[in-house]
Amino acid sequence: MTGTLASLLAAAALVGAPSVPVPAPRSVPAPAAAKAPETVVTRVPLAALAAAQSGAFVPRPFGGAALEAAIAFDAKADGWLKFRSGAWTAVYSESALKAGVAAILPSGPATLTLDADGRTVTAAAASGARTAFDENELMDALYAAATRVTLDIVTYAALYEDGASTPASLCLLRRDQAGNYFVTYRALPEMAATQWFLGANMRLYGMKIAGPELIFVSEPVPPAGKLRR
Repeated sequence: MTGTLASLLAAAALVGAPSVPVPAPRSVPAPAAAKAPETVVTRVPLAALAAAQSGAFVPRPFGGAALEAAIAFDAKADGWLKFRSGAWTAVYSESALKAGVAAILPSGPATLTLDADGRTVTAAAASGARTAFDENELMDALYAAATRVTLDIVTYAALYEDGASTPASLCLLRRDQAGNYFVTYRALPEMAATQWFLGANMRLYGMKIAGPELIFVSEPVPPAGKLRR
């Protein structure tokens, strides 16, 4: 209570005026600490990601022509197989290939099949021609061809599908020292906001799409109790 207000109340009491209730002072919350700004680590054009992936096809001779295959992932990390032979191109889901797919290649009709373990894709022609692609070699080819991004101590192959053939997605492919692969996946609508996916050496790393670019950012790990959910 200020001295002026106390004096006024005392004077009012002396002349018989009713006292005025004074509300308790309200506490003023301390201003929230300013959020540390995101630091841009690197920017990669989406077109460059797509162009790099085009080099992930593995070729095989088949029926007097070349049949090529590559692997891709959708926004649920489900696998898709891309094929091309001359001007012919096609994309099939792993589930469709497990049931068997009839395709008309430049060399003639063929059946494309993925085995039950999802390890080997086989192309078989009515003429008896036959060839196969192993999933591991397709993964190795994709990782080798894709644009690499290193964040702290982790290196990723960045994969972008615009939805024209394979369902739209943004995926990061990581390979450990034993050669095992791990996929971090996002749907493109999610990428309008920063998607956090890695914590290393007291920093968080995230990614987002802005215009024609994939942008990787980082910020300090929040204090205890303030971690992102």
